[in-house]
Amino acid sequence: MIRLISKIARWAVGSLLITLFLWVVIGNIVANQKRKAARAQLEKIVEARLVNLPTYNDAALKLIELTAPLGISLGNGDIQIHPIDNYLTKQINFVVSSEKQLKLRNLQDKASTYFEGTLFTSDDNLAPLPDEISEFLTANQSIIRAIQAQLANGVKPTWGFPPEYLKGFLDPNINTWELPLPSRLDLVNLEKILVLQVISDDQSGNKAAVTKGLKASWNLADSVNNDSTLISPLIRIIISNYMIVVERKLINYIPDDSSAKDFSQRTTNLLHQALELEGGASQYSLAEYLSNAPVAKILSFDFETWASPDERFSLRWLNILRPIIQPYLFLSAINTWEVFTTNSDLAKGANICEYSSFATEIYGRNLGLWNSWTTGSVFDFYTQEHKAVYQQLAAELNHHILSAKRIKKDTGKWPSTLSNLESKICPGETWLYKVETDGTLSITLSAESEYLQDLASSSPTRPTLDFRGKASSGGGQ
Repeated sequence: MIRLISKIARWAVGSLLITLFLWVVIGNIVANQKRKAARAQLEKIVEARLVNLPTYNDAALKLIELTAPLGISLGNGDIQIHPIDNYLTKQINFVVSSEKQLKLRNLQDKASTYFEGTLFTSDDNLAPLPDEISEFLTANQSIIRAIQAQLANGVKPTWGFPPEYLKGFLDPNINTWELPLPSRLDLVNLEKILVLQVISDDQSGNKAAVTKGLKASWNLADSVNNDSTLISPLIRIIISNYMIVVERKLINYIPDDSSAKDFSQRTTNLLHQALELEGGASQYSLAEYLSNAPVAKILSFDFETWASPDERFSLRWLNILRPIIQPYLFLSAINTWEVFTTNSDLAKGANICEYSSFATEIYGRNLGLWNSWTTGSVFDFYTQEHKAVYQQLAAELNHHILSAKRIKKDTGKWPSTLSNLESKICPGETWLYKVETDGTLSITLSAESEYLQDLASSSPTRPTLDFRGKASSGGGQ
C-alpha cells in the first residue's frame, strides 16, 4: 500500500512538473505572440491619434484670457507643464487671483443648490435666480458677454494635450498613471456661468441673448472633441447635460432641439473612439507594467502600499513564480482587449433599456471562463459608454417636450398626442405621452429598467427621463 501511494505521488509530482514546464514554455510563447499582435494594433492606433493631436489655438488662448477675471483658470496648470509658444509670444494674461477664485467658489456652491433644486428636475418649473447669482452676473456682465461673443461668433477653441500621454501607452518607461493631465473641469465651471446667464436672459425676455448664449454653450461643449482621451467626451457629456435641461425648461423661448440630438450622437462616437484607445491600451500597459513588478505586489493586488521595505526584501523569493504567472496575466489582459474590440460595435449601438448591467452583458458574456483577473475594474472602465447612450435618450425626450411646447404656444394647451413616439435609442420602447384631465402633461419612457433608474440617480446633474408640464406653462417664440 505504501509503495502504491509512493508511486502515485511520484506520478502526480512528475505530471505536475511536466504540466508546469509545458505551461511555462507554451504559455509564454502564446503570450508573447499575442503581445506582439496587440502592440502592433496599439501602435497603429496611437500613431494615428498623435498625427491629429490638438494644440492650443488663438481662440482657446483668448478664452483663457477672458475667463481669468471670473476666477476660472482654463489651461493654467497645463500651460505651465507644457509651455505654448503662442502664449509666450503674445503675453496673454491668464493670472487668476485668489480673491476671484474665492468668489467663484461661493458662486458655485449657490449655483449647485439652484441647479439641483430647480434645473435637474422632471417638472417644467424654473425658479427665479437667487439674488447672489444675479448680482454676480450683473457685476461681470461685460466679461460674460465677451465670452459669449467669442464662443458664438469666433473660431471654435481647441485645447492642447500632452503627447507624452499617448506615447506612454507604448513606452513602459512612461507611467501614464502619473502624468499631469488637463482635467478640463474648469470648462464645466464656465458652462455653469453661461447657463445661468441664459436663464437670466430668458427670464428677462431677451430672446436674442438667449439664442447667442445657447450657441456659445454648445460650441464650448463641442470644443472638447479631439484629444482621443476618455476625459474629453465625459466633459462634453457634463456640459451638454446642462444644455439639455435648460433647453427643456426655458420659459419665454423654445429652441431648436437638433443641436442636442446631433451633439449627443457625436459624443457617443467620440467616447467610443476614446475607449478603443484607452480601453485596449490600459490592458496592454497594465500587463507590461506587471511583467516588471514584484510578484508579491501582483498577488496582493495593492499597487500603492503592498508591503513595507523589509517585507519587500523578504518576499523576493516569490519572483521565482514569475514564469508561471506572467503568461496568465498577459493572456487575461489580451483576452479582455480582444473581447472589447470584437464586441465594440455591439456595445456602440446597445439598447441599454434591455440590460441590467451594461458592460457585463456586452463584454462579460464573451470573456474567457478562465479569465477572472481583469473582470472587475476593467469593465467598470468600459461602462463609461452608457453615459453617452443615456444622454441620447435625454435628447430624444427633449425633442418631444419641445414639439409639445411649440404646439401649446400656438393653441394654448398641450396637444392630445404626438407622432413618432417610438424610441430610436431603445428599440421596442415608447415614450408614453399623456395629458391629464386637469391639463397637465406627462411624458415617460415605457421601459422599467432598474439600470436606467440607477443611472438617473447616480448623479444630481443628469437629465431626467420623464417630464411633467403644468397646464399654465408655455412660452412664446
